[in-house]
Amino acid sequence: MINEVCILLLFIVLGSVLLYGVKITNSCSDFFDKNWSLALKGLCCIIVILVHIPSEHSTRLQNLIGSFAFVAVTIFFMISGYGLSVNKNRKGYMQHFWRNRMVALIIPMLLINVVSEIVNLISGVTDHIIYNLFAINGFVLMITACYAIFYIVYQFGSLNDQMKGIITCLGILVLSISAFLFEKFIPFIVWPVPCLGFIYGMLIADNRTQIIEVLNKQKIVDAKTILLILASIVIGGGYAKAKHIFFWGSYVLRAFLAIALIVLLIKITAHIRFESKTALALGTISYEVYLSHVIVIDLFTSYCGSLNSGMYVVGVVVVTLVLSYIIHKVDQKIMVQVRA
Repeated sequence: MINEVCILLLFIVLGSVLLYGVKITNSCSDFFDKNWSLALKGLCCIIVILVHIPSEHSTRLQNLIGSFAFVAVTIFFMISGYGLSVNKNRKGYMQHFWRNRMVALIIPMLLINVVSEIVNLISGVTDHIIYNLFAINGFVLMITACYAIFYIVYQFGSLNDQMKGIITCLGILVLSISAFLFEKFIPFIVWPVPCLGFIYGMLIADNRTQIIEVLNKQKIVDAKTILLILASIVIGGGYAKAKHIFFWGSYVLRAFLAIALIVLLIKITAHIRFESKTALALGTISYEVYLSHVIVIDLFTSYCGSLNSGMYVVGVVVVTLVLSYIIHKVDQKIMVQVRA
């Protein structure tokens, strides 16, 4: 019981941080702005930590929340797809696309690889040092593949933007299905279904004005919200029963469940303006949290394995946030120097 209480208190604190200072607005003009995206990323990065907690330290509540990690990662891809679509026509954006995008991905990853290798050396692990220092995270590989499809398609000046968007979305879909089919054979492929979020982000960017017009006419909680909740429950139940079924359960229903939950999340939060500086700071370091939490989990497993599950999870989250904040401060200073 004490373990579940610890997890519950952790999310009460995080929820308070996220919701502190929020304002309910009549207009949804803040939908998908920087603050909205950062608040969402801050929540999602904590969920991703929970899915990787070792089974010997798992609790029912942590497992329940962590089971939504694939939705959280879908949102990361979605925000990336949205950002690229919104900025693609900005002066100089595509010209410096690869330099700026890869700097933002690679520098934090390499810094965290260095930290990971230092931890390994302290623990007496001296194997594969060079490989570990330059190891590429699976998420980085998948998002880079999405970037590549996006960039290549948008080099064809003879196509209009609508056709470019369609081709890009089809390319991401092919990438997603291919990654799913070969996931068991290629060890560094991860998140084949969540990468579909890149498509959702592009579609939202291209139709943001119309979406806001629809959302402005609705309340946070109404009949449509209830229907979305019921649809999520039905699809979730179907997925729970059929997730062992190849492709239909493990891909199709999984993707539809993510869509239903994301639409529900958008419906609930579109009228909310997030203003908590702490919540926005959490979103700012979400990428570093995603990359570094495995290091902290390994450390806690090695040196704090005797902790009860609740304290273990809380400790992992707190230390991950502190470590990620420090790494973020360092990588930002480097990125300012090398970005175009």
